[in-house]
Amino acid sequence: MIRIACLMGLLVFTFTQSTRADFQKDLHDCDFAGERPELQISACSKIINSNRVEGLLLAPFYSNRGVAFKRKGQLVDAINDYSEAIARDPNLFIALHNRANAFFLMGKFGKAIKDYNKAIILKPDFAEGYNERGNLHRAVGDFDRAFEDYDTAIMFAPRNARFYADRGIAYEKKGSYVLAILEYQKSFDLGFRHQRLLDKLGDPEYGRPITDPPSQYLAHNLYDNF
Repeated sequence: MIRIACLMGLLVFTFTQSTRADFQKDLHDCDFAGERPELQISACSKIINSNRVEGLLLAPFYSNRGVAFKRKGQLVDAINDYSEAIARDPNLFIALHNRANAFFLMGKFGKAIKDYNKAIILKPDFAEGYNERGNLHRAVGDFDRAFEDYDTAIMFAPRNARFYADRGIAYEKKGSYVLAILEYQKSFDLGFRHQRLLDKLGDPEYGRPITDPPSQYLAHNLYDNF
């Protein structure tokens, strides 16, 4: 999500004293109300419809509202907002990345890979971009490209536990169970926990590591269901 608090100084000066506080609250809620998507959508919409912000400056508000729509599962609305953000600011790499994620969830892999590629070109050190593109490559069975992207993501963010988990899932799907369990163990050691999936670390099929995690924990992946 785009942090837009830095725009406050450019925007609030256009408001009277009586409306400034309301605007500042909407600005904050559009920026930080991620766990409350309805509030975030409302706040971003107020700013977008206020006619006080125009052109390129509107891009992060559309992008953040898209994030809220995606959290509600409204992927078409999310994509529409990401597209509006990109139209206003073609260099907004996070909007391209988020639109790619939405396309991925909809199964539109061709559109997703194009957006991932564009986002990475705009920000070559964007670790999350490489990891999510790796997930897409994994989803279509292109493991060589998936591992290349996972390796790059981990190079840029070596302590991101989820990246190891995602790489572990790729090893598992490829049938490399020893490498998979090593990746899951790294992910666990870095603090990644999730109850939704099976406990591969405790599965006798894999062999239990010396450091046993509680059986209810396992690496989590955003897109795969076991």
